[in-house]
Amino acid sequence: MRVAIGPELQACREHARQAEDVPTFPWSTVMLARLLTVRSEWNQARRLLEEIPEQARDASAWHQLATIDLNQGDYAAAREKFTTAMEIWKAIGDRTGEAATWNQLATIDFNQGDHAAAREKFATSLQIKPAIGNRTFEAATWHNLATIDLHQGEYAAAREKFDSSLQIEQAIGNRAGEANTWNQLGHVAYASGRGKDAVRLMAVAFLISHTIGHNYVKTIAQNFATLCGMLGIDQAQRDAILREAALDYQKDRGQGLVERAFGGDDPGKST
Repeated sequence: MRVAIGPELQACREHARQAEDVPTFPWSTVMLARLLTVRSEWNQARRLLEEIPEQARDASAWHQLATIDLNQGDYAAAREKFTTAMEIWKAIGDRTGEAATWNQLATIDFNQGDHAAAREKFATSLQIKPAIGNRTFEAATWHNLATIDLHQGEYAAAREKFDSSLQIEQAIGNRAGEANTWNQLGHVAYASGRGKDAVRLMAVAFLISHTIGHNYVKTIAQNFATLCGMLGIDQAQRDAILREAALDYQKDRGQGLVERAFGGDDPGKST
């Protein structure tokens, strides 16, 4: 394991192991594993977590192991571990952990194509999140529910939920989440037959993601370029659209763009 990752935590963990400090060893292991998962070093994180004896694993440890399974596509194992974590969260009254686990169980359902089950679990998670005051999770759940609507062709419902997510993301300053939502609003506009509006919305996503160095900036840029190509928009026109989108965003954080894209029922009104 590279010492550059959480050296203080590594030292704490090793000291706890040698001292047989039962509470500290699992805690420090989970924290180190969390750092590794941020870097997508899933196997290394798993090896650390599996050093915690099963009887000593708390809900966080089970949740981390389940998240690794989820990211590696082992949905059956992930579901089993998330269920174990959920039982512990409920037993200790941790509503934040419960909401996060409902969200992950819903993600499994969505990935397996069970949109009805995913919608139900995301909704359960959403009912908890306002009570615990976690607006980041709340925005993410609105985003996830909107994504289900988009996949099912319910474009008006998707737009409404993405807008709910966008309002929260802007209020709390979650610019990465905001960029993702602008990108998805672009998909909704395109699927609704509003191609030119879709380009403007995706332009905002690109501008934000490029400014903050978003992890998915290449994907968002590719989405924008692909759509421009499909609509026959050349480079000079793309540059003009980006400049106009930046100005529109400065005026009212892009709400005018949203209203222009979705203000009427007739997609032929796209300009």
